[in-house]
Amino acid sequence: KRSLWKNALILLRECENESDVQPDIITYTNTIRACARSKRTKQALSLLETVKGKRLQLDAYVYTAAIDACAKGKFWRKALSLLDEMKTNGINPTSVTYSVVISACGNGGQWEKALEFLNQMKQNRMDINVITYNSAIAALAKASRKLSKISHSSSSMDTDELWMKALDLLQQMMEEGIEPDAYSYSAAISACAPAGRWKEALKLIKHMERGGPRMKPN
Repeated sequence: KRSLWKNALILLRECENESDVQPDIITYTNTIRACARSKRTKQALSLLETVKGKRLQLDAYVYTAAIDACAKGKFWRKALSLLDEMKTNGINPTSVTYSVVISACGNGGQWEKALEFLNQMKQNRMDINVITYNSAIAALAKASRKLSKISHSSSSMDTDELWMKALDLLQQMMEEGIEPDAYSYSAAISACAPAGRWKEALKLIKHMERGGPRMKPN
């Protein structure tokens, strides 16, 4: 049984070979999304180059799909390059674009950059939702786990900084009227654990237990 991304590519190629029907930007965007979901970053980026070669009208959707593929493939530098490219081309990044960029930074261990982009969104008064915050908190959690594995002695101060920032983001969410979900709390707990902040982790679990269905721990 072929995977979704392979089926999407086959359909795209068939469409390209048709003389009377040619794929448009939406077709390519959806195929890039299929590749992204399967973490086929190289195929997704190759499709983006095809779009450029065909001189189709590039938009925020196709760039966001390509950046998402970079995020899932841990190509954070390429993700930031595409963000710069779309701005250069006069295409304004959307809130979804920035959320995906934050995810790319987090997956690449660049938590500082992840928080920088979150702050940029706030400064530009862009819509921020639970997914955006979750990506930022997850970036801190991943960095905390990585630092704790490298050296407990040299990274203790950094892990302290990371868990505190994670809890701060959780607090900011609630102050802005954005309800954290189970992923929000799980990511925050993951940031606390490497620093040995078990009391804080237990408090978060209790918050989850008192919350609604979206906050129930697994």
